[in-house]
Amino acid sequence: DFNLTMKWLTKFQKETESELLTSEEIEKESMSIKNDLQKIDDMKSLPFEKWIDEYNRHIKSLKLKKTAVHGDFQIRNILVDRKKLLLNVIDWDWRFQEKGNPIYDFVWLGTNLMIDGNNMIDSLSLHLEGKGKFTESIKILKNTMKIQFNQDFDFITLQRFMILRFITIKIKDGTVGYLSYIELLKKIQKNNYLKKF
Repeated sequence: DFNLTMKWLTKFQKETESELLTSEEIEKESMSIKNDLQKIDDMKSLPFEKWIDEYNRHIKSLKLKKTAVHGDFQIRNILVDRKKLLLNVIDWDWRFQEKGNPIYDFVWLGTNLMIDGNNMIDSLSLHLEGKGKFTESIKILKNTMKIQFNQDFDFITLQRFMILRFITIKIKDGTVGYLSYIELLKKIQKNNYLKKF
């Protein structure tokens, strides 16, 4: 199922590839996310500005071409027909971008796999230690990214940014669901899990 998912995503991106993602576009999004996070008291104990700056440096060094982006690419939105070896992706909502950052769908899927379960902090910890339920799938995902873009990625830097970005999306939704993601980032920072992955 996961190999089929990676095949679908790489094909989707190749068919929708367009111009280079510019430094200005990266900076604009990052500044918007920083501004939104600065308004959240719970974020003040986290070095989110440093994390965003690290993301900026990394993503600018990659020279990525924009592709269409689903925006919420995760297990619940992927339907697999095993008999026909077909995959259908659902829930194409306002997060879809015709021309966006191609790493988003990869990293968001990987992040959601790593936090799957009743306790997302425990699940993430297990995955960062290479003992999680989807450890093999994460390896396939990271390898697919390397082949798709012909370069190495700092997955943790990208993942932290995606979680920060998701927090700003949840805030705009008007829900308090973002609080658990702030706790997730606090736990990660406190235990230095990210250095092991």
